[in-house]
Parts: sequence; C-alpha cells; structure tokens
Amino acid sequence: MGVSMLVAVTVIVYIQDYIGWGWGLGVPSIVAFVFGYPLYRNMDRSGSPFTRLVQVCVAAYKKRNLPMVSDAKMLYENEELDASISVAGRLLHTKQMK
Repeated sequence: MGVSMLVAVTVIVYIQDYIGWGWGLGVPSIVAFVFGYPLYRNMDRSGSPFTRLVQVCVAAYKKRNLPMVSDAKMLYENEELDASISVAGRLLHTKQMK
C-alpha cells in the first residue's frame, strides 16, 4: 500500500506534469491491465447477455403475483450455470426483493 502511494504521488505526478495528462492516466491503466490480466477470470461466451436479461425480465413479470415457496430447496439451482454467483455450488437465497 505504501509503495503504491509513493508511486502515485511521485512517478505518476511527474509523468502528468512533464509529459502530459493522457500519459499520466494511460500508463498506470496499461500497467494494471498487463500485470492484472492473468488474474482475470476468462469465461467462454454463451450467447447474448441481453437475451438472458430479457428472459429474466419476462419471467419475473409473469410470476409477479405467485406466492413464495415455503421451502428454499424447491427453488431452481444449477451448479454449472450458477458457479459464479454461488457458494459451494448453492445459490444464496435471501428474503429481500421478493
């Protein structure tokens, strides 16, 4: 943390003052991208995200007046599709946004 603050207030400010703001803002972004790229989670494309969003909106509208189920185990779960939004393959259920 200390090293990043030292670099931010010295090297980046020097670049911004003597070379230009574009370089001062661009260089840290490129460095962060190059060093952070191996940490990114690359997922294969599985169709348009807008199609899935529209499907969810239509399903939510159609089911807006249905009563909530009493047992959370009856709700839909798919370990492969929901791996990025679950803990140990199980979706996190909440009482918010019924």
